[in-house]
Amino acid sequence: MFNTLSVLIKLDLQATRRWFEKEAIWKFLIALAFLSVMIGVGLLIYYFSLFYFKYLSEFEVYGDLTIGYVLRATILIIAWIGILSSFIGTLTFLLSPNKVTDNLVTLPIDPLNIISWQIVKTFVLNLSLFLITIFPLALSYFSGRNISLADSIFRSVSVLLILSLLVESLGSAFAYIIANSIKKKEGPLYLFGAALVFLLGTILVYFIIFPGRLDILSEIEIENFAGVFNNLPLMRSCFIANSLTGILENGFGTHYLSIASVTSLLLIMSILIQRMLFITSWQQVRLDLNLPKLKIIPTKVLTLNLIKKDILSILRSPKELGYGIFLFLMLIIFLSLFARGIEVNRIPTRFTSSAVVFSWFWLIFYSGTYIIRLVFPLMAREGRTRWWLFSLPIKTARLVESKTLAGLLISLPLLLVGFIEWSLSPIGTPNLYLLASGSLVIIWLALSLTLIGMINPDYTLGDDPEKVSTGFA
Repeated sequence: MFNTLSVLIKLDLQATRRWFEKEAIWKFLIALAFLSVMIGVGLLIYYFSLFYFKYLSEFEVYGDLTIGYVLRATILIIAWIGILSSFIGTLTFLLSPNKVTDNLVTLPIDPLNIISWQIVKTFVLNLSLFLITIFPLALSYFSGRNISLADSIFRSVSVLLILSLLVESLGSAFAYIIANSIKKKEGPLYLFGAALVFLLGTILVYFIIFPGRLDILSEIEIENFAGVFNNLPLMRSCFIANSLTGILENGFGTHYLSIASVTSLLLIMSILIQRMLFITSWQQVRLDLNLPKLKIIPTKVLTLNLIKKDILSILRSPKELGYGIFLFLMLIIFLSLFARGIEVNRIPTRFTSSAVVFSWFWLIFYSGTYIIRLVFPLMAREGRTRWWLFSLPIKTARLVESKTLAGLLISLPLLLVGFIEWSLSPIGTPNLYLLASGSLVIIWLALSLTLIGMINPDYTLGDDPEKVSTGFA
């Protein structure tokens, strides 16, 4: 098994190296820019959390309880996002054409090797997400306590590893169950059921973190505060958040043993489920997906048909659609919970500007990621069919117009999120200015990146827009 895994790892590394050798300087600069953005987001979370935790520490017992609640809420939110990420990543892996994996399936290789390597890659992606969210939050928590740096890092890394394995186990197993059912007559119903599960789960997470009793805590007498606080749903019944927060607060004890045991058991069960369903899932989705087909409505306006073609190229690609939905949902979940947290905690005036800046930049960060991933490769996505596009009797200006309008329409959900965010924001700020500035930046990103993507696009990567977006090729 380990020999086969080492070969798969070498093949992936070799493919990455060959891809990186083409326009290496440009791709190095892009990678450096992405790394800088990730570090910047992590630092922003660290300093904002540090200031907020220092402010709460002034209230002694009340402040300590609130800090513990913030840690639990953050871990629960990130865990739920991680499960969604693992589900979408594994489902798109199964539904998207992949010549390398198709070839491996025909070889006398134990499916466990392919599954294990996919688990490792998804695990690393989830870990990178947790590194820029939970890790800086944990370090800011330890900065005000008498705990050594080595112990702080060790506790934080342990929480990240356990959480990454936990969400990978749950999300991947659920994805295999859905993929195995997608070719059946009830396939669309299973997909709808999965979407409904995640929607209801998100609503449940929201009400666990923000129950009705949370609003009255500031009015409760001091002697009754601890009793009411400890009976909140998040403090009483959320096993994952309580166990992982217990590791951060108290080190390695019963919390560590319980969550590590549960994670190990779930990981083993997940691997067994994936191994049992891998071949049948792969065979079924390669036949013909039993999904509703979207038809292009006939029209005499050629530009509209070109726009529809670009939009359908994303809607009919499980990988592209899954990535877009994941980014969109993660942006909505963060902004809604962040706004609700500010409203409940009634932050002081001196933190208002920091909260506004943090929320605004988070919106732009995820909007930029969404646009780079889905809008930038619009021209390169033509790939091997570009001969058909360029053989049409249309002017170049018409083609540029259709791509630009398609990019704006694909980015339209981001404008809707920005409108909802600043219209319902509980922070006393000039919301009209924030709405206008955020909308202008999103529109500018959509227009500029669409046009930049039309400059010498790499059509050879048309079947893999992810490499186009990450390499700006």
